[in-house]
Amino acid sequence: MAAETKQRMTEAEFTSYASRPSKLEGYLAFIQSIERNIDRRSSVNRFNLSILLPAYTAYAIAQTSPALQAIPSADVIKSLILFFCFVTSLVWAFQILRFREISRIKFEVLNKAESELGLNFFSEEAKIEATSRTIVSYTHLEMFAPLCSLAGALYLFFFV
Repeated sequence: MAAETKQRMTEAEFTSYASRPSKLEGYLAFIQSIERNIDRRSSVNRFNLSILLPAYTAYAIAQTSPALQAIPSADVIKSLILFFCFVTSLVWAFQILRFREISRIKFEVLNKAESELGLNFFSEEAKIEATSRTIVSYTHLEMFAPLCSLAGALYLFFFV
């Protein structure tokens, strides 16, 4: 009877430790998915910026070019450019907020996985970051560009 109990314990221990490498592989794959999400977020920011800069440049050219001022529909063209900039900036701001929410969810799951695996890399990093002297978070800095673009489009549309 004692031998059976010892055998069962050994099997139970073996099962729990045998599943640990696969859990660790899942944990590492999840960290890679977080990195891919960050990469997608950066790509979206670059894409939106690469759209808005030429659009604002086109507006500046349309605003200052005497040849374009002679065209009767120049004001309509400028208004459409500003509307495009406004909508693109608004979509960009919502994209940033969505990526932020995805990151928050992924880190919650990661913290749960860490506690199950007995790891604490990201939770320890979060504790240290909470006590750091960062004045503005990355997301707030990141939101600065689309919000300035929104404000600029509105200003140019209504006051110029």
